[in-house]
Amino acid sequence: MIHNKSAFINYFFITVIIFVLIGVFLPTIFHMFATPQNTFYSLADGYTFDYYQYMSWIKQGMDGHLLLTSPYTEIPYPRVLIHPFFPILGMIAKLFSVSPFIAYAFSRITATVIFIFVFYILTSKSLNLPSARFISLFLFLTSTGFWTISYDKNIYSLVEPISWNQSFNVIGKFSLPPHHLLALSFSILTYLLLIKKRKRILDPSLSILLGILTGFLNPSTL
Repeated sequence: MIHNKSAFINYFFITVIIFVLIGVFLPTIFHMFATPQNTFYSLADGYTFDYYQYMSWIKQGMDGHLLLTSPYTEIPYPRVLIHPFFPILGMIAKLFSVSPFIAYAFSRITATVIFIFVFYILTSKSLNLPSARFISLFLFLTSTGFWTISYDKNIYSLVEPISWNQSFNVIGKFSLPPHHLLALSFSILTYLLLIKKRKRILDPSLSILLGILTGFLNPSTL
């Protein structure tokens, strides 16, 4: 019986991944097919000001730079080590001869799957009962922020907790930039290593390494 429940949880987990990927990337696919002829769709997602900064960083990585500068200012901006995820992604993109836009899109897909998988590992290690793991995955999938009801000019409307932040709705929380999702994933893995009852010799070193990688991916996560 337990085996059947565990198998059900695994199938549900796969369904969650498929549902999330469809929900997150369906608008992108729609706009790809809806793009008029002789125009270019850049696959822009989220906060577009940040998006095009990411594209410039990926392009600099494709040009062989690990240290980054900003092309969007006339003020001299020396190259510094900031968000190495993007220039490294650019170097990988160059190996496969893909554009920064395609590279970023694939990194979003990869980071989303990794994030969900790491959360599944967290539930598997933290919760013994299959029913508890199912509930946690269900809440993980459906949870959102605390919306409010606005009444203005005789019209009721739902208002997101932070209107510009897409991470506070059911699907939007999975469409965070890839370095955010990966940093969250690494922080969860670090937590799992720290709470292990039977620690291996390398576990403390792995925890430190994951913590450092989390900081490099997204310092604000720390």
